[in-house]
Amino acid sequence: MGWLQTVALRNVAVNTNWTGTTIMCQAALNGGTIDSAPAVIDVRYLKQPHVVDASGQGPVLIANQGYRFYVECIRGGDGLCQQSARRKTLRCAVQSHPPATVFRWLKNGVITSGNGADITIGTEMIGQSIQCSANNGLFSDNDMPTSQAVQIDPYCKLIELTPKLLITNPS
Repeated sequence: MGWLQTVALRNVAVNTNWTGTTIMCQAALNGGTIDSAPAVIDVRYLKQPHVVDASGQGPVLIANQGYRFYVECIRGGDGLCQQSARRKTLRCAVQSHPPATVFRWLKNGVITSGNGADITIGTEMIGQSIQCSANNGLFSDNDMPTSQAVQIDPYCKLIELTPKLLITNPS
């Protein structure tokens, strides 16, 4: 007949390893059996995205406070964080088939930047929350799965100043 039928099953527990498996349907009719043509399973899915650092490590979970990532902060004389040269790259990690191609980053719940899987942050994000969304074509733009919010906190580097005694020769 030359036609290809696609059956989409949503919210069905499946094994992602089924992709590529060939199946057939067999029906009993009038004491005999009829076999369908073979079909290849293509499991398409996108699991909940997670914000991780560049090495793939997730945020720290602090009891009663939620998830945290830390950026380096060098405190100035006024006690406030100064802009540090050390920035942190975060990645939107997601398991999916086909692979996710669209990514969004949200700052305090508001979309902030384009569609890259990575974002680099610094001290400007201290006190803010960050989330990511990902899509591989299975969701509408308004319904993309979004990660849990992660709070960005300062990691204060202590700089210890050692006083030096300066001795001059009074001659």
